[in-house]
Amino acid sequence: MNKLKQTLKDRRVSGEELAERVGMTGAAIRRYIRGEITPTVDLAAKIAAALEIDEGELWGVASPGGNARTVPIYGAAQAGWGADISDISSPIDYQPAPPTVRGAGFGVLVQGESMVPRLHPADTVFVSPGHPIKPGDLVVVQYKGKRGETLAIVKQYRSHNQNEIVLDSLNPAETVTIKRSDMKEMHRVVTINVH
Repeated sequence: MNKLKQTLKDRRVSGEELAERVGMTGAAIRRYIRGEITPTVDLAAKIAAALEIDEGELWGVASPGGNARTVPIYGAAQAGWGADISDISSPIDYQPAPPTVRGAGFGVLVQGESMVPRLHPADTVFVSPGHPIKPGDLVVVQYKGKRGETLAIVKQYRSHNQNEIVLDSLNPAETVTIKRSDMKEMHRVVTINVH
């Protein structure tokens, strides 16, 4: 039995009740309960909050010492521009949340060398939604890929307008633009765990 299913049973919460708490249909939430699909970072946080349980504990990774709050870590193979693009549809790990990470925060494993010297391969960047972003900040931008998948890049924020987000890659120095219509979320990096 998967942890979500067991947690629902232990807390005597029906799938329909959970669906209502997180704003989904019963049919949709049952796919997560059966373990057929893994929730996105936002949905994982909503489900854990609705059940008043730590995300790491719910999704199968216990916190070290049992007391620390954990956050999901995302990362996958490079693709696209070769600019540290990660598929962040499913967490690859859970780690203790740094003090600066609140709410539905998460981490992304850095891949590639496009942000050297600020970031290096295997560093983990953490974001906490709601922090203001200014030029020069490191950001994680989640956007819709060509096949509808959620992708993310870690870059340095430059500017934005009605049509696009303008980011900087450092190695080599180049400009990266993402259409605003493709952007899902953008969050400022609040903590870096250096590998």
